[in-house]
Amino acid sequence: MLKVPLKKTLLERCNELGIKNCSKKSKQELIDLISSHSALIAHLPSKNAMVAKSGLYAETLLCESTHEILTRYFGKPVIKCEKAKGRTKSDIIILFEDGSKVMVQMKNGTGGGRGWSFDRRCVEAMPADTPAKDLLKIVCLKRIGERKATPMSINLAHLLLGQCKDTMPEYFIHTTVIDKKIATLSICPTALFVKTLMDDAYETLVSKRTCVYLTPVIYLQRKGGGKCDHSPNDIQAKLSKMPNCMVHLMNHVLIEGTSEESTLTTMLLPKQNSAVSCDTPGNL
Repeated sequence: MLKVPLKKTLLERCNELGIKNCSKKSKQELIDLISSHSALIAHLPSKNAMVAKSGLYAETLLCESTHEILTRYFGKPVIKCEKAKGRTKSDIIILFEDGSKVMVQMKNGTGGGRGWSFDRRCVEAMPADTPAKDLLKIVCLKRIGERKATPMSINLAHLLLGQCKDTMPEYFIHTTVIDKKIATLSICPTALFVKTLMDDAYETLVSKRTCVYLTPVIYLQRKGGGKCDHSPNDIQAKLSKMPNCMVHLMNHVLIEGTSEESTLTTMLLPKQNSAVSCDTPGNL
C-alpha cells in the first residue's frame, strides 16, 4: 500500500522548492505541484553547462572581433583566430601574418561564481605523491581517514598546462561578455601566469570542508555530476580568481552622470614589450 505524505510534509517541500500560495491546496494538488516543479528543474541545464556554453560563446566573439586589439599587443598583424580542436589545454589559436602562431587558454566571466575548471582526472592520475592523493580521497571523496598535515606536492604547472607541447597554452586570456559583446579583455604570458600562482602556493595543503586548496585561489574538489556523469569521482581543479599579472587590453566602462543614459568607452593599451619577452612555457 502506497503511503501518502502528510500535508505538513508536502507544504514543507513546497517551501523548499519556492512554490508559493500552497496552504489552501489539497494533498493531491500539492503532490501534482511538486511533481511538475521537480520535472521542470530536472530539465534545466546545470550551472556547469551554462558556464561552458557562455565560455564557448566568448571564444567565438574573440575569434571574430579582437584582431586589431591583439595585433597591437603582439606587435604584428593577426590574420586569424580559430578555436583549437579536440580536448586540449588550449582553446584558441592566434595566427599571424608572418606565419607564426600562439596557443591560448581562455576563461570568461566569473566561472559561475566558484571559479573556472581547468583540469579533471582521477585521484590516481593526479601529479602528486601518495600522501597528497590520500588526503584528496579523504577530503574530496569522503573516504574514512585522518586529515593529516600534508606537504604541497601537487604539480600545479602540470594541471594548468598539460604535457603535450604542441597544444600547451602560451598565453592566458580572460574576458567578460556584456550585451553579446566582449566588454573586457586581459592577457598574460603563460610563464608569468603560472609563476604568479605558484608564488602563493601553500607549503602544506589546506583542507576546507570537501575541498583541498593548493593556493588561496586554486582548489581541488570532487567533480560530481550525478547519474549522467560517467566519472563523478574525478577530481576537478578550479581557479577562483584571476592572478594580478593580467594586462588589460580592453575595458568597456559605463560612465555615470553624463547627459546620455550610458556612454561606452574603450581603452586600448600599447603593446607590452615585457609580456612578449617572458620565458616560454617550455622553460617552466
